[in-house]
Parts: sequence; structure tokens; C-alpha cells
Amino acid sequence: MTALADALADLDEAAAVDLVADLWRRAGWTVETDAPAPASVVATRSSRSDRDRRLVRVLAPGDGRAAAPELRGVVAAADEDADRVTVVSTTGFTRDALSVADAYGVDAVGPDAVVRLAEALDATEDLAALAD
Repeated sequence: MTALADALADLDEAAAVDLVADLWRRAGWTVETDAPAPASVVATRSSRSDRDRRLVRVLAPGDGRAAAPELRGVVAAADEDADRVTVVSTTGFTRDALSVADAYGVDAVGPDAVVRLAEALDATEDLAALAD
């Protein structure tokens, strides 16, 4: 595990939500942090002909990788106005959780993808600072 992945795994829930909100903003999304679901943000991106509204649920940290029941709970509580649901886990997903995500069309973003996103968006210092 890299130092950044270790830092990500050490984030508490509030810091993980702050990081995810910052990453989505840097990627060009408008982010609302007062989402209806706990530990979530609502990210919206619009173009002239299209609008994409996502519920981004952050699962952090847990007693290990995010499991199928957690993903089912996210799906059940999803904002019906969301076009898509994305679940970000700072510790990864079990195989069963990934099967649930696939079955319900949920985008599962694990810690390696978050680190790559932070690197691509020049946010690695922010990740390291949040872990301190």
C-alpha cells in the first residue's frame, strides 16, 4: 500500500467526505455538501444539452472493506433525483459488494482510484494534510 493509500485509509468520515467533495469540484462538478443521505455529497455537472446529477456516498472508515449490505443500504436510500449513484470507499470493497454495485449500476470507487484521482487532479497534498 502506498503512503497516500495509507493516508486515505486513516481518514475519518468527515475528512473523507471533504476530500471527495474537493476531488469532484476539481474535476469540474458543482458539489452540494448538504446531501440528504449521511456522509454524502450531491455532484452536478451540466452542459448545453445534458445534466448529470450524482449522489456520491462515502464509506469511511470501516472495519475493513465495504460489504454487500452497505451497498444495498446505499441503493435503498439513494436520492431518486440522482441520475447515478457513486460509492467511494477509503478501504475498498468485498467481492459481494462489487457484485451488488454491478447489479444496481452503482459506480464503485475504491482507494486506489481515489489516489489516482488525487494525483491526476493535483490534490495529493490535500489528502496528506487531511490525514494529519
